[in-house]
Amino acid sequence: MIVVNYNPPGEDVTVWSFEEDSWTVAEVKLIEKHSGMTRPEFFDAVGDGSDTARVLLLWVVRLRDEPSLRLGDLDDLLVSYLQFLKVQPADEEELPDPVNDPKDGPPGSSESEESSSTE
Repeated sequence: MIVVNYNPPGEDVTVWSFEEDSWTVAEVKLIEKHSGMTRPEFFDAVGDGSDTARVLLLWVVRLRDEPSLRLGDLDDLLVSYLQFLKVQPADEEELPDPVNDPKDGPPGSSESEESSSTE
């Protein structure tokens, strides 16, 4: 998953997120038309920090909710306020669930303690 944050000072953070494999044919055509790159090349450029590729990525994602948005409408965004994050699904799975982790509950609340107290 790729997450894009736009965080200008004094304003609320705007967040867009999407899966790399969630592109429609129309979106891939836009990427190839405006970047001159294939989809894998384009995502490599995004990962390598190409501001042009990153703004194009943001535009294509925003088109999903704002179909009349023009690429030029993003020209006034300050690049220094844009943050692109790549979240690996494996990273999400490896994080402990703080709600269900017995170590995080109050003393005496683990399942083993509950079963021994009822015997």
